[in-house]
Amino acid sequence: MTMAQTRRIHHRIWGRHIWIWALVMMLTACAGGRPSQDIQTGDLLLSDDFDAAGRWDTYDSGDIVLEVADGIFRLDVPSGGYYLALDNRPQTDVILDIDARALTADRSNGYGLICRADDAGDGYYFLLGSDGSATIRRGRGREVESLLAWTKTNAVMTGSARNSLRAVCVGDYLALWVNGQFIGEAFDSLYSGGSTAIVGITTRTGERLTVDFDRLRGYAPLTTP
Repeated sequence: MTMAQTRRIHHRIWGRHIWIWALVMMLTACAGGRPSQDIQTGDLLLSDDFDAAGRWDTYDSGDIVLEVADGIFRLDVPSGGYYLALDNRPQTDVILDIDARALTADRSNGYGLICRADDAGDGYYFLLGSDGSATIRRGRGREVESLLAWTKTNAVMTGSARNSLRAVCVGDYLALWVNGQFIGEAFDSLYSGGSTAIVGITTRTGERLTVDFDRLRGYAPLTTP
């Protein structure tokens, strides 16, 4: 997918921030390959099984739900924009792992993690699509720009199957892994720090996106010479 148009709407709720990015997207294709960097997991920096809300941004208007409940983080949102929640724990170089299960029949969506996110929605987006695709993107101002174009891959399980996503953010190196398989990488130095965020979007009018997230882990990176 590529970005055709974006519009940002800021909602201030109970002193917390939820940013909604409305957009139109089109499907494109791109190749994968082998990672150029050998980066392994080091010390555990964060672990969250969503037994409590902790520092996470949460919100429930009935139509928009971002909540921690029953040992998961549930995102349940309507069409038309990016919806995200920050954990408000600063990080710089990090390897993030999370399990995600999309509970929706519609496939015009994306969901996953943001590393180095701020409360304006800027940061690096690592997204999976229910159509079996994946991408790396950069949120900046009013744009969510492609760093690795939407790529169809057998690594992404479709339907309501659980996917394990890994986002590597080390220096200017960004890499996406799904279910243990390397999807692609990008290089960008715009952001050096921020928070982890959960994010989701669906673009088909009248459809909803519901995703259960679980087992978030963050590791210090170990680089092999």
